[in-house]
Amino acid sequence: MPKGVQISTSLRQTVVRMSSCFSPKTIRAFTTVSERSQQRIIHTWKETGDVENPPEAMLPRGRPRKLSAEDVYFIQGVINRSCDVYLDELQEALGIICGANVSKPTIWRTLKRGGYRMMKLNRDAAERSSRKRARFIVKVATQYKSEQLVFVDESAADR
Repeated sequence: MPKGVQISTSLRQTVVRMSSCFSPKTIRAFTTVSERSQQRIIHTWKETGDVENPPEAMLPRGRPRKLSAEDVYFIQGVINRSCDVYLDELQEALGIICGANVSKPTIWRTLKRGGYRMMKLNRDAAERSSRKRARFIVKVATQYKSEQLVFVDESAADR
């Protein structure tokens, strides 16, 4: 068989059937499939039970996951019981109960793969009131002198 030509599924099955009775040289004489291609076909058949290679999407890619399936089920169970759980709380529970010491980004990526999304805590909307703000400005302006005021920048404060 010429180099780079796709070997049909039926020819692959023929090679597997013939391999139990004939030598690779004899199979090559009948099918024109090279000995190396025969080895690959037989190896694939022994590994997967099929003569075709599995599609690329079915093969595991990249680095193995740090969290097992049981760990992922545990995380999902915790979130389903209480949806307002912080990542650091999940990290601590995983370490204590499952013995899995992983980072918060790993937990977040696992949740994201599972279809969860993160809601950021927003306190500003609940604390704002134009009436209260106006009262505060009037109170500060009437009760305090400018020398008594101290301003602190909390923009880098961790909430």
